[in-house]
Amino acid sequence: MSRRGRIFAIIIIVIAVAAVAVFATIQRLGRRIPMGDASMVGNAAGNLYNGGYFCERDGKVYFSNLSDAGCLYSMDLNETGYRKLSTISARNILCGGNFLYLYMDSSSRSVTQGLGAAVREYGIYRMRNDGKYATCLLREVVEEMQLGGSYIYYRKGDDMSGTLERIRVDKRDRTGYGNTPSFYQGHINPAAYSNGSIYYSGVQGDHSLYRLNVEGTNPVSQMIYQGNVYQPILEGSVIYYLDALNNYRVTSFNIVTGQTQVLSTHGADAYNLNGTYIFYDTQEADT
Repeated sequence: MSRRGRIFAIIIIVIAVAAVAVFATIQRLGRRIPMGDASMVGNAAGNLYNGGYFCERDGKVYFSNLSDAGCLYSMDLNETGYRKLSTISARNILCGGNFLYLYMDSSSRSVTQGLGAAVREYGIYRMRNDGKYATCLLREVVEEMQLGGSYIYYRKGDDMSGTLERIRVDKRDRTGYGNTPSFYQGHINPAAYSNGSIYYSGVQGDHSLYRLNVEGTNPVSQMIYQGNVYQPILEGSVIYYLDALNNYRVTSFNIVTGQTQVLSTHGADAYNLNGTYIFYDTQEADT
């Protein structure tokens, strides 16, 4: 081989090695899981109380498509750009940066190829928000979950004997809080997470509003409002909830002033907030 040919061959090899290195770096960066601060929240509490079948973030809506056995889809806010992201059903959809965290289960459909084709696949999954790099973080049947900072808080078990646990988004540091009497008040739904605390209503013993500080390994819980609270949602310094003693009317409680206010004239079966309006569903006889 001539000298010119050897130089040309070396250049080709260098370019090929560089291309492989760039591709490997892109792949690694695509899979890298950044940690979030305590203010990061995966989805609105109102969405999660209703199964977490929708999540809006950064101009995209991620949703469980019931016309396709609940598979995960995304679309733009103008209802265009539909894209299928999973081949099995999804719920409890959470958004965190460039990644999605959700509960998926293949038992609701007959899958002939892809994820869930050979055996039942279920549990908490992480994937990039374009559907790539789907990874099972935890093989558990989970009822409710929420992303708070760098952790996914989830409840497993039934309403009376369930336990609250958490796992970090990179699949490390799994912590089982258990159901110790120091903070456990029955079913703890982690949907209403805010800055290191979960706001929840008790189930066993009373239905008052509690705040559970989940930072660190020694969680501390305290009652912040005595009443019959259902599905609390925190917005700023105000807790919204359905008042079980007043026909489940939408009610607010100001944590700072201690004032309560009844906001709806009808009892609600479900409700949600968007910062400006409260949306609620009622099935009373006159409306």
